[in-house]
Amino acid sequence: MRGLDKALGVETYQLEQLVKENIGKLIESTEK
Repeated sequence: MRGLDKALGVETYQLEQLVKENIGKLIESTEK
């Protein structure tokens, strides 16, 4: 189960990074 938890943790981390990037782009586009 540890391997699965690790894989899920990596996927969750990558998703969070994507969300943060997209929010940053949205904020930039609305500021212009």
